Amino acid sequence: MSASVAVLSPEEVALPARSFSFEWFSSLPAYRAANREQLELFLQDLKLPSPWQGIDVACGVGLMGELCHEIAGRIGALIQRTICIDLDRQALDIAREKLARYPANFLQSLGQRLPLRDNVGSYLVLGNGIHMFGQQEKMVLFREASRVLRSGASMFFNSAFYQGTMVEGTERFYLDNVRAALRQIMRLRPRPAEMEGVKPEAAQHISAQEYIEFARQAGFTDIQHHEVEVMLDQELWEAICDYGPFARGALHYRYPAEIACPAMRSAIRQIFSDPDWKDKYSGVELDGRKIIPRRWLWVMARKP
Repeated sequence: MSASVAVLSPEEVALPARSFSFEWFSSLPAYRAANREQLELFLQDLKLPSPWQGIDVACGVGLMGELCHEIAGRIGALIQRTICIDLDRQALDIAREKLARYPANFLQSLGQRLPLRDNVGSYLVLGNGIHMFGQQEKMVLFREASRVLRSGASMFFNSAFYQGTMVEGTERFYLDNVRAALRQIMRLRPRPAEMEGVKPEAAQHISAQEYIEFARQAGFTDIQHHEVEVMLDQELWEAICDYGPFARGALHYRYPAEIACPAMRSAIRQIFSDPDWKDKYSGVELDGRKIIPRRWLWVMARKP
């Protein structure tokens, strides 16, 4: 039996490109819970006594800063101030609203040139944004992190976009997602023109060991890394596909976000409604929900 064919609506195609951010995904309870669990272990492992000075690089809409304050209160610690840094002014405005009840400063800046003095931070977090930096930029970013952190302070980052993120046995899901999205794009009238398809350096995924080596070269020690499988249901996958860099990368950068994201999201709906789900995708279900797992890397490292 074949799956029904989803068709892009004019409203989906007309959505502005600026809406295709990580905001939706980062707002979902399952994503927040996974980050909360990781950050709690990180903050409990900090060697410096509170009050802490926190630094949140590529802070986006402020999720990591918000969770750090929440966790600190629960474990009996105090964050004196969080410095939230991002290049996106619109994201910083949203973060300012979300963190209104906490002591925080917001700076628009590149992560590779942090506008902070040396030895100021008790910890630095970078939540699922490390993949936005090219390889050389990652190295510079880690060196900047080392510069602004106090001796004994710690760095945390995580990523669901690295070599090893695809769980064995889920390959067909990714292939079908791309194929179905391309079929829908080909049905659009007028048909969108293809772009050159140049892959940005920051989209070159690297391995966990390469991340660890970058951190070591930047002077960090006591480096711990963990890879966990996160259970993603249909809503989470639609939210990932609504993230411009992911959708555009999956389609080899041949289409802009306003074309790629709606097509990838619609393809997800088609896949999850496929009556042959169990045969095609091993019938992965959890609490009655269809699930496709994705592996997630997180790293903790300490400045000597």
